[in-house]
Amino acid sequence: MDVTTGQLDSDDPALRWFYLGGLDAYRIAFNDDYARDFVPAKTHFRSETVDSQRGEAEWGGGNLYFDQWDYRFQWRMLPPEGGRTGGD
Repeated sequence: MDVTTGQLDSDDPALRWFYLGGLDAYRIAFNDDYARDFVPAKTHFRSETVDSQRGEAEWGGGNLYFDQWDYRFQWRMLPPEGGRTGGD
């Protein structure tokens, strides 16, 4: 499920509910690979060895695990080019 998109505004039920359970690993661009090396490379052990959904942070003294730092994620939906919206 893509929680950033939510339910699409469409008269077509297949489109309206697509992002709620309709996505699999082959349709989400960020899931086409996993456990890749960082550039620049991390010096210390990683917090998340599989898919890095929460990011990684480290300093000269070691890795900073998830309970040692905080972050904020903001997003906004932009209209498609030409100003069209779902359901057009």
